Amino acid sequence: IRRPQDLLQGLTAPIGSITDKVKVGIYRILATTWTVEDIMSREESSTFQYLKERVLGLGLSEEIIDKFFRPFYQGIYLAPLEEQSSR
Repeated sequence: IRRPQDLLQGLTAPIGSITDKVKVGIYRILATTWTVEDIMSREESSTFQYLKERVLGLGLSEEIIDKFFRPFYQGIYLAPLEEQSSR
């Protein structure tokens, strides 16, 4: 957590539920422990499918995907989530 003083404001922001935010936080911590080999050995899917079904085995809500991840990743990769690789 880069700025602990912003934690409460981030948790109460109107994008996504508290549950989604906790999942993203846990996922972010776990992701720092994975090697490239770990990531590349996993089953490939679309980014949308990965976010919806496979983040922590539970997936994220449509709300946080549509309001945050879709514009973020589509802005970076210039392709719909359904066409992006989960890797």
